[in-house]
Amino acid sequence: MVGAVCPVLRSVGWYRVEIGRSLFRSGVTEGTMRVLFLAGHAGGLEMINTPYYLIDKQKLLGNLEKIAYVREQSGAKALLALKCFATWSVFDLMEQYMDGTTSSSLYELKLGRQKFAGETHAYSVAWADDEIEEMLANCDKIIFNSIGQLQRFAQASQGKTRGLRVNPQVSSSDYLLADPARPFSRLGEWDPVKVEEVIEQISGFMFHNNCENGDFALFDKMLGTIEERFGHLLHKVQWVSLGGGIHFTGEGYALDDFCARLKAFSQKYGVQVYLEPGEAAITNSASLEVTVLDTLYNGKHLAVVDSSIEAHMLDLLIYRLNAKLAPSSGEHTTWCAANPAWPAISSANTRSSVHWPSVIACRSSMPPVTPWSRRTGSTA
Repeated sequence: MVGAVCPVLRSVGWYRVEIGRSLFRSGVTEGTMRVLFLAGHAGGLEMINTPYYLIDKQKLLGNLEKIAYVREQSGAKALLALKCFATWSVFDLMEQYMDGTTSSSLYELKLGRQKFAGETHAYSVAWADDEIEEMLANCDKIIFNSIGQLQRFAQASQGKTRGLRVNPQVSSSDYLLADPARPFSRLGEWDPVKVEEVIEQISGFMFHNNCENGDFALFDKMLGTIEERFGHLLHKVQWVSLGGGIHFTGEGYALDDFCARLKAFSQKYGVQVYLEPGEAAITNSASLEVTVLDTLYNGKHLAVVDSSIEAHMLDLLIYRLNAKLAPSSGEHTTWCAANPAWPAISSANTRSSVHWPSVIACRSSMPPVTPWSRRTGSTA
């Protein structure tokens, strides 16, 4: 990861740390952090004890309006990916702009069914025997990760709308840990011959091979690869989910070209297209609010804040990602590179003190984990 110039704080006070990717596996539960939902400006924030996650509904609305535009112009349906965002306090707003939810665990599935209007899709890398009955009772569609799982639960799921995850063996990720098409990936079936053998048992496919892909040309190229390899099978199904990881709500994205491509794909194969936005739905709409409790100097200027990487920003640790701090002006700056020598900011959290930085650059921001996201596994 390329280093970035980052300010080091010198004064004690209130600051904002914007955090990246899906922090929903950090183990933070509903009672751990205080969450404030705003419709406008953040007046009086100094009166609220930190740390807490702040969701700005006005910024969230901007993303939702783009999703609604894509739905209208392309005919595609949009399902919120609960493995990325499961803060149900804003579901009443989000469900007005989306068609339902998709999940990667039984608990996420039940959350979608109970708290979000519309369709409820169920997916998991592998379903356990003791989950299948409750899963089927709470979903509209079930997407199996493998032919083995499809056959294992063929009788139990008879009469339910079923799909299969297909791995096109191409993706937009340049980071192996987050690459669903990486070598020896367990995510989906890749052989068209084997998939065709069970085509009568399913009515749809899921292709999830994008990861933070803000490049429409790359999306278009990869979708073309899917058509080349699986086009003869696409004519035999009724719906296709293109998954998440498509950053179509980002600034400058070729939104009209994206809509036209989705519409043409849908019309060519006679399928209902689904998108599963997660980060695209909530990007740049939330932050982790922290307070600088102390400053000191030990060869460089340091600041101690009332949060920790493990408790509040775990994905920064897992993916070696950067976060950004605001306000970020000051006379002291430092280079933050991707190595353990980063101690620009440390935590005052006595239960999980760390010496990882909170002042590092990041592309996006996310709110907290919820207890519904447990047992999800890694679904890329």
